[in-house]
Amino acid sequence: MDKVEWAYEDYIRISDLPACHDLYDGGHWRSFIVRSTSSGKLMATTVFHPQNMEHAAVEEEALKLREYFVHGAGAHINLSSLYFQACRNVRCTNEVAPLTLLHGDTHLVEDLSGFAFRISPDSFFQVNSQAASILYETALKLANLTYTTTLLDVCCGTGTIGILASRYVRGVVGIDIVRDAVKDAEHNATLNHVSNAEFISGRAEKVVPEVIRGLGMSSEIVAVVNPGRSGLHESVIHALCETKQIQRLIYISCKADNANTLQNFVQLCHEGNFTLRKVSPVDLFPHTTHTELVLLFKR
Repeated sequence: MDKVEWAYEDYIRISDLPACHDLYDGGHWRSFIVRSTSSGKLMATTVFHPQNMEHAAVEEEALKLREYFVHGAGAHINLSSLYFQACRNVRCTNEVAPLTLLHGDTHLVEDLSGFAFRISPDSFFQVNSQAASILYETALKLANLTYTTTLLDVCCGTGTIGILASRYVRGVVGIDIVRDAVKDAEHNATLNHVSNAEFISGRAEKVVPEVIRGLGMSSEIVAVVNPGRSGLHESVIHALCETKQIQRLIYISCKADNANTLQNFVQLCHEGNFTLRKVSPVDLFPHTTHTELVLLFKR
């Protein structure tokens, strides 16, 4: 991985355009995101701030970058995929600023607990796949799933939790706001011959009530939520609290001391009448102060 970073640093040094250290201080080369798989495949995404450049000039810079990594001094890195994104904001989704494939495969494929998962450049996937297997196994054990259970997977990403759980439950419904992630989840279900999982793109606070109405009041539902660092919006927690069929909820948190995440816990207990029964830490980020927490809430 270090060789990839050094190659990109060398490219910036020879580029006619400066790096962008701050969004409002000028410069162009914003960031370089590298993903790797257990089989050694590498996907790199360059984020470029166009400033006042014409579209043709931005395209020319993308082609120069491609030439460097495919035929030039950076070719020894042997990237499996190279993406380019012209983004004027702090972060841009694929819908706001399309990710352009400059070279190689459109996706990576990673193995997790015996299942294969396709990963798009804009989709969430845990960076430590070996520890992620332990994380998800821990969550599924706490979920206490049965063949009469429907698993509601909120912030499902590429469908990892739902697909891993599919063999233990009646059905899976995954929800994620990132459309590309849902496309990956649908593909991954097909790839792994999973026929009892459905994935929906949309805002969870709107989708959850619709899903519940479709399942009926007699359904046994276990919810798993796996949000980003800032936790869930209060409207999502409200929708989960209003769903009385959810008697057991698994909350996977990568930053449990975040103020909004703590408020999620309070809201679940106060509004939803849940109680926190168990907390299991998983060291997903060795040699750092960070850890993932798996929390079991029950009514």
